[in-house]
Formats: sequence, structure tokens, C-alpha cells
Amino acid sequence: AAPACLGDPYAALPPRLVTDWLAGIAEARSLPALWREDAGAAIVIVTSVAAGALAGLILLLTAAPGRRATVATVFAVFVVAAGLAVWQMRGTVFALALSAPFLAATVAAASRQGARPLRGALALLACNPISAAVAGLLALLILGAPLIPPTPNRCPRGDFEALARLPRGLVLTPPDAGPAVLAFSPHATVAGPYHRNVSGLMAQLEAFTGTPDDARRIVRDTRVDYVALCPIAGDVKGHVAARPDGFAARLLDGRAPDWAAPVDLGRESGLKVWRV
Repeated sequence: AAPACLGDPYAALPPRLVTDWLAGIAEARSLPALWREDAGAAIVIVTSVAAGALAGLILLLTAAPGRRATVATVFAVFVVAAGLAVWQMRGTVFALALSAPFLAATVAAASRQGARPLRGALALLACNPISAAVAGLLALLILGAPLIPPTPNRCPRGDFEALARLPRGLVLTPPDAGPAVLAFSPHATVAGPYHRNVSGLMAQLEAFTGTPDDARRIVRDTRVDYVALCPIAGDVKGHVAARPDGFAARLLDGRAPDWAAPVDLGRESGLKVWRV
């Protein structure tokens, strides 16, 4: 009925976007890749989804004959979602959503047995993804696996709200900051972290990793009013690492070209902005 659903959802992306942008997106990584880089995050996903799988199996085996087909249908969709989570981390959202009925049914069944509130409370504590994730993390600690503490990778909301003090315009910024610009300021943005935004993604990539002349051409062609960088953002660090002498690196080093005038958002702001 819809053969396109069997195709690669990223087939339209240029190869450079795949290697220089998509490969760095955490939620687009596979579970094995995540396990190699961050075992703690991987075990949270595995144990959370496993809790739903166990509850689903119990419900499937104990369901009345008249309900078994319904439970089997939901469980089959859950299995597909869990498979997607192994392929791409973002599939975890769907797997956890589909596991919720199984977990809720398990808690309800435990509560009905003997009508004991304590039994239901204990079931509620045990049958949820958070408890499973905590148990997985404790197991990793016992086994001595390294846990990577989270580090700030984005500028706070207030930094983007400060952009509202500037006349409305179009902002050239790496994709991770795009949604914050749209949500917390009146400005538009060239790029956002959306794989269908091919032209905007390519424009920011070529501008920030290119020479100041490359950036000036792109800024002129796209009619950009401001350039903004969040130095602690992962995509900004990626641009700087890829081209230490590129446009983004020069801006952060204080070597902005004469057509990019620094804008002062206040000493407390971590966001760096230049007016074209």
C-alpha cells in the first residue's frame, strides 16, 4: 500500500550531510553504537524497553482467550518499535509508549489480587521504566562500567529570549539552535535539525566550515541578518573541530570579518551573535 515506507528515510540527504551532521545526532545512533560510546545511556534504553517487553509477555500469556488477539496485536507493534529502537535510538519513544498498557495492566492485576493496596503500590514501583533504568544503572556501577555524566550542550532559553531585543530578522545558526531561535525569539532561522531541511542544513554547514568568503556568499544569497553561535553546543564544536580555520572557528576566536559586527547580549549570555 505504501512501498515508500520500506525505503531509507534519509535517502534524499546529500552524502556530506550524512557524515557531517546525521552521524553526530545522538537519537539517530544505533543501540550498538550508543553502547560503545555511552554504556549508561544504552542500559537505560535496554532496561526501560525490557520492562515493557516482560509485562507484555506476561499479559499475552495470561490474557483471556477473547482478549488474546488484541494483546497480540499491540505486542507485535511493540516488537517492531523495539526493533526500531535498536536501529535508531529515537524508536525508544514509540516502544515506551506502546509498553505503557502492558505495565498498567500488570499493576492493575497485582492490585486486584487480594485487594491489597500495598501489593498494588509495590507493583507500581516495580513495573515502570524509571525503576528498570535505575536498576540497570546500579548493575553497571556494580560491574564497574564507566558512566558518562551529562554535560551542558546548549545555551539556556534566556540567551535566545535576549535575541528579541534585536530587530526581527533571519538568523544563520547551526541546526541544534534553530528550534530555540524559533520558539523563544521573533526571528526566523536558516537551519533546524530536520532532515527535510536540506537546503538550510547545507547552507549552515558550508558557511561555518568554509572560509569567510564562502560564508559571505551564503549570507548574501540567503539574505541573513544575524549570525549566532552557542559555543558549548555539540554541532558548533563539530564545525570547529572539522575546520579549525573555518568561519565558525574564526568567529569564536575573535577574528570576525569586517562584514560581521559583534552584538552585545550582556555578560551573562553565552550566545555569541554578529550583525551582518
